[in-house]
Amino acid sequence: MLKTAKNKQSSHVHLSINPYLKKDAEVLLKQMGLSMAEAVRLFLRQVVVEEGIPFFIKYSANVPNYETRQAILDARNGKTKKTSIEGLRKMWNEA
Repeated sequence: MLKTAKNKQSSHVHLSINPYLKKDAEVLLKQMGLSMAEAVRLFLRQVVVEEGIPFFIKYSANVPNYETRQAILDARNGKTKKTSIEGLRKMWNEA
């Protein structure tokens, strides 16, 4: 049995949320008969039960972008150029 099932004490959580996101969520949760606190408790309970985020988080192939991914691969494969600070400044100014 989980330790959380036995504990009847409460703890507070303070969140900073975009006010528009908060309002939109409150409207939808109210339609479902839930308060924000109840929804957060449900989410946290599911995190414990699932032992992770209880839903799929989609990875965007565009972050990092192609150029950054290519630079990372090049660095991992030793295909990088050695340069000085002055060389970096010159490349920066030419870009």
